[in-house]
Amino acid sequence: MHVLKAGKSLAAVTVATVLANLMNKAHLHFSSSEQLVVDALRRSNKDLADMPLSEMGGYLRNMDDDSLRGLASNVKGIYHEFQFIRRENLDGDAVTARIFPETNHPGADVVLSRDGKDFAELQLKATDSSSLLVKHFEKYPDIPVAATDEVAKSIPGVKSSGFSDAELEGDVTSAFSSVSDQAHISQLQDATAISGLLAAAMNAGDVLSGKATTKQASKTTLKDMGVAVSSTFLVDLLFS
Repeated sequence: MHVLKAGKSLAAVTVATVLANLMNKAHLHFSSSEQLVVDALRRSNKDLADMPLSEMGGYLRNMDDDSLRGLASNVKGIYHEFQFIRRENLDGDAVTARIFPETNHPGADVVLSRDGKDFAELQLKATDSSSLLVKHFEKYPDIPVAATDEVAKSIPGVKSSGFSDAELEGDVTSAFSSVSDQAHISQLQDATAISGLLAAAMNAGDVLSGKATTKQASKTTLKDMGVAVSSTFLVDLLFS
């Protein structure tokens, strides 16, 4: 059992968990939040829009680390949008929210409606960088922003999206304390391959046990030697 250390947002952990499960072709029955990540994954890339889950893991495994980080960052942003919309549409008030059909709508991610009439567009930011908010207002001064609590509090006029990194971090250990580290060394059927993979196995083992950093190994090394890609490894690889 490997408990994920506090300090990563639940959004990042959920994204990494889903990606790890897809890559390992495991646990393909998703929670409601994990299903939103899958939906975000499909929305993020046209190649994934209609791809069967059974093929999606192989697609992710074949991406290089930089491409996977870029995809994960995009997915995390879309996942934040989906979470915001779900919360807004279930809170019982007259306001509803929906995403734009296109993913690159200028300046805004979400449309707000009341009694069937659109009344506002909104940009959502899941970031700890206030500079991104400043850049948004320089380009789109009339489109409001809803951001995570910590960033929202640092910029006058920015609304909270209703999600706080601090609160999410507090949920991490309880939500994931029962999640076993999926990392394991697969059975090596070819005995002659063992000597060639031994050094790689030791290096990957150090990463997975916390003795080395993710910068000293890569997803590719783990994949090639037959080690399952763990959510704890991916969350550091993708979001550190």
